[in-house]
Amino acid sequence: MKQVARETMEILGKGGGYIAAPTHSIPGDVPPENVVAMIEVFQNQ
Repeated sequence: MKQVARETMEILGKGGGYIAAPTHSIPGDVPPENVVAMIEVFQNQ
């Protein structure tokens, strides 16, 4: 899952076009391990 998060950030973030913020909602059916992987990628960018 971390690779998917990295790839998504790379695509959406070109030129500073994507900001991950606490206001983004996460649907209730997303597995907790996917949320953890995403947070770890954001913290280590």
